[in-house]
Amino acid sequence: MLRPTRLKLKNWCQHRELDLELRPGIFSVTGPNGSGKSNLARALLFALTGEVQGADRREDMLSWGAERGQVELDLDDGAGGVRLVRTLHDGKHLLESKEGKLTRKTEVNERVSSLIGMDVKLLPQVVFVPQGELDRVLRQEHGERARLIGRLFRLDDAEGIRDELLAARGKVASLPVRAAEISELELKCQGCRDQMAGLGTETSECDAKLAGLEQVRPTLEAALRLPCREDVEASLEAARSGLRSAEQRGEMLAKELAQMPRPVQPAPAGDDQRARAARELPDLTASAQRAAEALAKHRRSPPEPAAARPEELAGLAGLRAEAEVLARDIELAKAGKCPQCRRDFIVGLPEQADMQVRHAQLTKDCTRLAQVELDWVVACQRQSAAQARWQADLGVLERSAKQLAEALQVASKLADGFDLVAYYAQVEAGRAYAMVAGRRLELEREHQIALLRAEAAKKDLTALEAKLGASVPREQVEGARGALQSIRELEQRRNGLRERLAGMQATLASSEQWLAKCRTEELQREANQGALAMIDKARDLFHPDKLPRAAALLAIRRLNRHIARYIGLFHAPFTLELADDMDFRVGFPERGNLGTAALSGGQRVVAALAFRFGLAEMLTSGCGLMVLDEPTAYLDESNQRSLLAVLQAAAEGIRAQNVTVLVPTHEETVASACSGNIEVHK
Repeated sequence: MLRPTRLKLKNWCQHRELDLELRPGIFSVTGPNGSGKSNLARALLFALTGEVQGADRREDMLSWGAERGQVELDLDDGAGGVRLVRTLHDGKHLLESKEGKLTRKTEVNERVSSLIGMDVKLLPQVVFVPQGELDRVLRQEHGERARLIGRLFRLDDAEGIRDELLAARGKVASLPVRAAEISELELKCQGCRDQMAGLGTETSECDAKLAGLEQVRPTLEAALRLPCREDVEASLEAARSGLRSAEQRGEMLAKELAQMPRPVQPAPAGDDQRARAARELPDLTASAQRAAEALAKHRRSPPEPAAARPEELAGLAGLRAEAEVLARDIELAKAGKCPQCRRDFIVGLPEQADMQVRHAQLTKDCTRLAQVELDWVVACQRQSAAQARWQADLGVLERSAKQLAEALQVASKLADGFDLVAYYAQVEAGRAYAMVAGRRLELEREHQIALLRAEAAKKDLTALEAKLGASVPREQVEGARGALQSIRELEQRRNGLRERLAGMQATLASSEQWLAKCRTEELQREANQGALAMIDKARDLFHPDKLPRAAALLAIRRLNRHIARYIGLFHAPFTLELADDMDFRVGFPERGNLGTAALSGGQRVVAALAFRFGLAEMLTSGCGLMVLDEPTAYLDESNQRSLLAVLQAAAEGIRAQNVTVLVPTHEETVASACSGNIEVHK
């Protein structure tokens, strides 16, 4: 039997460091308020289940200010012991035994469940009795108690099994009937085979025809490579015509060259004006130098740019607008009208006087600024006129300097003996010579090209005359071309037949594959009919009124035997059993079987303890632990005495069964009734 032997706590709630040895028997857990009595029991359950009981999170159970914490529980399984470690800061889990180590939470919980004989998720509902809920099971409504018993005995699993069977039945029954589809596929496959046979015959015929035509293909291709006689004769006639044209063009160009005169070089010019140019050259040089200096001086003294608009003129438009508005307001005031709304309104004389003074001042300012603006405009006009005169003088000086420079250049040439008239005559003669020479060169080039073309035409004629001897008639060429075209069309037809045959083969293979799958599914569907019948029988067996009810009745009878043993252990003057309808039956020797309402307060405490201990013994045959948290809470004095009597009577029996019962309590009488005491401190 599995039994906890030692509990070690580190930074668990109020317990910074705690090493507690657990022995068989009933032990009270005492201490002042806030010392962690109930949290000691919660630590035991956390070590066994890996879950914190209540609404707290795992991290919330760390001691104040601590960063790391863990709960360690040693268990005696009679085969080397088991060590459980659950950490608080990082949520790690460890189970050590002689079989090895487990570190995953699911593996650890499955191992603990196998050791204690039940799912650890249900363990707190069996071995942990919260404060004030000792006799809750006796006070529950029929439906609530039935749900609790069904959950503890795992009778609810039957409905899950029925759902799984229903899902399995849906999968098994989901195979459709394939008989019609199989017939259709068989017809389709047979049609494909028939079409493939026809295509194979046509392909064989094409192959036989092509085999015969392949023997004459080289002859036909050779015939196509020979020139056509008619085409060669047409080309020969065109070549002869081109030769005649080239020869005629060459003769015409030769005549034109013979008639064109030879170009004559111009005679050199004379030097009869040297003396006059030499006399005028110094005066022209001085005049040209003076003109250049005057131009440079004029360029260095440009007129000043026009002045910018004075800043004080920026508000002139605003002053004029204000003066106009004020003049209008004065006229309205004189007419007895309000200046704003223009309704009848008498404006006082002082106000009219102020308006007139302000208008006079504005008129004066506007007049002054208008004069300033006029002066600025006049200055700008004068500056523009000066700029225009300067530009005009600059143009005159530049033209004079240019004319003097050209005259100086001519005089220099004349002084050197250069005759301008002869020079210009020589230029014109050079142009005429260049034009005649260019035209003659162009004619010579064209004549040479004509000769080359005539020579090429002669060569073409020679080649075409040789080709004419090897040519064949057009009818023979066209016949060879038509025969080759027939061969290509036959090859294309054969290739098309092969492609259709390959596609038909792929269609047949796909259809046969799908046909095989349909036949397999049809066979599977027929075989599944038996499986469907078995699934229906299984679902019927797991109906709540059949196997689950039978299991529940069997479990209730086992539970009643455990309850009866503890009723005898507690020396109770009545019997207690759970009926098939999930109601309790109480038996008294004198009064027979009654309900729990016939029990006194103390007897209800005894019955509740017998049920709790019997249920724990039945469901957790390998746990060896029970926790009664503040069992005297909400009990009057007589019921407390009944509880103490039960604890004293059951102490030896509990110890003999190797079970540890922890009773966190504030009552000293409860502590005195237990076989031992565990005292905790803040």
